[in-house]
Amino acid sequence: MENKYDEPQNLSLTKKQRKIIRIKNIILDGATELFLKKTYENTSMNEIADFVALSRATLYNYFRTKEEIYYDIGTRYGQDLIKKLQKLKDPKKSGLEVLISIFKILLEDTLENPFIPQILSNLYLKLNDLNLLNNFFYDALNKNKSTEVKASIDSLDRHVIGFTNIFITYRIIMNSEFQRGIKDGSIKTSLGNFGFFSIMNIVYIGSGGFFRSFQFPLKQYGMTEKKIIELILELIISQLT
Repeated sequence: MENKYDEPQNLSLTKKQRKIIRIKNIILDGATELFLKKTYENTSMNEIADFVALSRATLYNYFRTKEEIYYDIGTRYGQDLIKKLQKLKDPKKSGLEVLISIFKILLEDTLENPFIPQILSNLYLKLNDLNLLNNFFYDALNKNKSTEVKASIDSLDRHVIGFTNIFITYRIIMNSEFQRGIKDGSIKTSLGNFGFFSIMNIVYIGSGGFFRSFQFPLKQYGMTEKKIIELILELIISQLT
């Protein structure tokens, strides 16, 4: 089992804090692997404990429920994704080129962990259920007023707070490149912000279900993972140019 997140990089953390993060990441990595093999619904806390070689009591010291593990996987992925997307910013490239690089990362990550978009979608629905996605919220996002949005969610649970911070940053990055592409002429579309983000969400959330359902049958017909991603990227480009 490959642990992608098992070594905390923050040197200001104490030895105990680093140990907590390391063990949590081992649990999240193990749970991710089990959810991919057996689905979230068919995986138990006991199976997760056995898989990562921890006692049940130790597992429950770190995570009280399977749902908590599920949403931690999503927020951890989101935080890692933002770091990757921020590195893609390049003034030498057009807005369209950067957006295509972003979509390529999203699709490659989804292919590796097809259930991740569903976790993020469920967190998004939590925001919607809490009536956060109202006119003020979207207005603040569109104007990049992240401080105002963050101030309105102080009373929410940590997963919703964590995801909201991710969502704000993600939207700002995508919107910035979309607007830059319109200005530099690389994006020629009648889509406004709403249309762009609607297509983006459909492609991203839909690709998770697509990869879960059709990945293996398509391979039987010579459709490689690389080819599938290329076809989806071509579809995105056709909507933006």
